[in-house]
Amino acid sequence: MGSAKKAFAGISWSIMANFINAIYGFIATPLLIHYFGRSEYGVITLAFSVNAYMGLMDMGLSSTNVRFFSKWLANGDHDKVHKLMRTCTAFYGCVGILNALILIVVSIFSAQIFNVTPAQNVILREMLWILAVVAMINWYTSCFGQLISATENVAWVQKRNLVSKFLMICVVILTLTLKLTLIQYFIGALLSGLVMLPATIRKIRKETPFINFIAKFDKQTFKEILPYSINIFSFGIFQYSYNQLKAIIVGMQGSIASVTDYSVMSSIAGLIAMVSGVFIQALLPASSRIVAKGDKAAFDRVAYKGTHFITMVLCFCAFGLITVDRDLLMVYVGKEFMHIIPWLNIWIILTITGNVACISSLILGGSNIRPLTYSSAVASICAITTSWFAVPYFQAGGVVVGMIVYNAIQQIFYYTYYWRKTLKINTWRIFSRTDVPFITLGGGLALILIHLPHFGNHWLNIAVFGISFALLYGGGCLLLLKKEDSRYIIGLIKRK
Repeated sequence: MGSAKKAFAGISWSIMANFINAIYGFIATPLLIHYFGRSEYGVITLAFSVNAYMGLMDMGLSSTNVRFFSKWLANGDHDKVHKLMRTCTAFYGCVGILNALILIVVSIFSAQIFNVTPAQNVILREMLWILAVVAMINWYTSCFGQLISATENVAWVQKRNLVSKFLMICVVILTLTLKLTLIQYFIGALLSGLVMLPATIRKIRKETPFINFIAKFDKQTFKEILPYSINIFSFGIFQYSYNQLKAIIVGMQGSIASVTDYSVMSSIAGLIAMVSGVFIQALLPASSRIVAKGDKAAFDRVAYKGTHFITMVLCFCAFGLITVDRDLLMVYVGKEFMHIIPWLNIWIILTITGNVACISSLILGGSNIRPLTYSSAVASICAITTSWFAVPYFQAGGVVVGMIVYNAIQQIFYYTYYWRKTLKINTWRIFSRTDVPFITLGGGLALILIHLPHFGNHWLNIAVFGISFALLYGGGCLLLLKKEDSRYIIGLIKRK
């Protein structure tokens, strides 16, 4: 298979993996909440969130390793590839031990750190001990997938991830049918991620037979990759911290049941956020070429047309979901969660800011990302601080308050400075011709439909009002779009 076909397969399988992962979270969450209970499920979310934050110790090496593995494989420099592989396993092995020690320390003081009952604390401590063991294995083997990706086998890595995800689905089914305990489910979910390790090793031996898996730190190799790694790390550290700390802050400052509230909102809003992520993933390679060639016409098409269409799609998803989310939440997790509706609606509306995906792909395709690092740092620190003080008053809603702060800072930075000054983009054109029309259309329709008389059946409400919104919004979009854009979309629908 040629490089172009491998790249296309990689993007296709990545999109599918993201989709399956989002759907899994959306479906598994209510099933497990109903089975284990609202508070007990919050313990699982909290344990995974604590360990996920430890991913910060990667220090940007995951992206760095793929870059250098790819570069040296292309040049036929197998010795450097071999040294980097052994260096990474040595580094990650040490990180894995440190990760395990931190989890053990957290488990010792978990009752003082988190608002859990004595019974919940026993379960949380056991989970953290299990995670400590698995973390060492995961860290040591984390560079295996990076090397496979560098051999242009991204599709294979995503297929491997899909197998693990389907095994996790099997674990959920077995948990519900065999009445497994919380710890048994937890162990099964973790083992699902390890089961493909032998296949990964076989793939590495096939693609790079000169590699061995014995750890040995090479100082010169590490010094060569470290500057690039630090750049990546400095760009992502604050945003990563902000994203991973949300559930932990709720667990520390709020109740354990509120961690479950956060998880439910995250599962629903995550379906929309996935859309913008897919756009960046699909556009980044092309955007990199556009920036490299200095093609102003193509740059403007992606910036203006791309943002126009993604805003249209995100507003459809967001306001369509708001139209039916009350009924959806009733059939999804029950009336026990109706109190999160206002916060969920705000979170859903904030997902529309994902319309920056097209322009973000152009930014990431270039090299001037330092201002983004600064803005991300300021926004993340302000959001974390706000969440910390807001959670005791609003529980899971406190992190939504933090999200408002984060998005406000980022949007003001983009629209008033970075896009205008650095990228020479007419932000008023985007605001007036894209943001305002679609947000007004979607928001207005949702507001009207929500206040119309509803049926007594939740599924019927979802069907009737969901379809009504889709038809009305689609008709409104055809009126808002230019004739050539309308003809283009209609043509796509006919071909499909």
